[in-house]
Parts: sequence; structure tokens; C-alpha cells
Amino acid sequence: MSPDSSLPSLAVSGPPNDSPRSHQTDALVVPVRKDRGALIVLLGSAVYLYANLFTLGEIPFLLNGDQVFFWMNARRLLRGEHIYREFFQFTPPGTDLFYLCLFKVFGARIWVPNLAVLLLGVVPCLLGYRMSRWIMDESHALLATWLFLVLIYGKLLNGTHHWFSMLAVLGALAVLMKARTGKRIMIAGILLGAASFFTQTRGPVAALGVAVYLTWEQFRSNEESWGYFFKRQA
Repeated sequence: MSPDSSLPSLAVSGPPNDSPRSHQTDALVVPVRKDRGALIVLLGSAVYLYANLFTLGEIPFLLNGDQVFFWMNARRLLRGEHIYREFFQFTPPGTDLFYLCLFKVFGARIWVPNLAVLLLGVVPCLLGYRMSRWIMDESHALLATWLFLVLIYGKLLNGTHHWFSMLAVLGALAVLMKARTGKRIMIAGILLGAASFFTQTRGPVAALGVAVYLTWEQFRSNEESWGYFFKRQA
């Protein structure tokens, strides 16, 4: 089917020579034409979140919630204290170190955590929109994105470890959704490892889900050698 056809193609070939067959496709994944939806999501989500995080005079709102523990820990690290030694933290140190890096670059100011919250909202919106566009049209993808932004993220505005790990898992799913080549699976594994650096349980649970799906895909197609299957799992 030609690229100019009005109907989407249902077959997308994976990279050559990575596998004996092009198993990395899914009938639900369709090619996405260039559109302005991603730009609309980028600008719209940024403006919406900015209006909820800053005044028109660029004064940041002081946010409450569990995120306060993490950026306060980052300030303690900035003063030379050591995590797990001078103070206790139940989760892995990823969130504390992320805020620490921001404070080292921009200084320990209130607008810095607000900037992190803004970015934590914009990036999932972009990823969610692109993933939605692979299975639905632009208008429905935009609707799903705005519902997530306004009803879910916009109600919380809390940059905790949950959102950082969720973002890493969402990135891994975005990598695997279009194709399951060896390189893509490796990149997804790295992202799931990063998720575990923020929330200790989210990465392994997501990795287990990916492994189950790869096993189901193998039995469904039964066209791939078991040697290559175990390589992908590894």
C-alpha cells in the first residue's frame, strides 16, 4: 500500500538482519503521519501546568505533598549529609539525586521543584500522545492526553518517585510498542532499570510483564527460534 493511501498500513517491518523474521510488528500498531498534534500537546500541557505552578509574575507556588521530603533531602545532600547514613530514605535515591542535580545547576530555589513537576507532566503527555496515535486517530489521542493531564496529573502536581518511575516505564513501553527488536528490548531494559532507581518495585514488575508478553508473542507466532527467544528474554 502506498504511503499516500488514505487507509493506514497494518504491517510495519522491523530492522533487517536483527531476527530471522519480522516478528517485531503488531497489527494494532499503525504508522503515524506527520501532524501538529505533538506540538499542540507540548505547548498546551506546558501552558496549563505553568498556570498551575506559577503566577503571571513568574512567582512559584509552594507545593505540598510527599515531594517535599525528596527535595528537602536533596538540600541535605547539598549541605554535605549522606543519604541512609545521616538520614533515612525508604525508596532508592533516584528522586533525591535528581533534585540534587537540579539544585546544583539552578540553585536551591522553590521554582526548581516546580520546574521538575512541569517537565514530569509534559513528557508523559507527549509519550502518551505518540503511543495513542499508533492505535487511534488524532482527535481521540488528544482527548486521551487532555483527560490524563487535567483529571489525573493536574490534580496531583506532586513530583514524587512514583512519577519518575512511571515515566521510565512509559518510555520502555513506547520503545517496545512499535517493534520488539533486540536493540529495542535492551533499551527498554535500561529504562526499566532506571525505573527501579526511583521506585524499587515498579521496574521489576514491569520487566516481568514484558517477559510474559514476549513469551505470549512467541507461542502466538511460533515462527521464531527458541534460541533467539531466550536471547531476547536475557
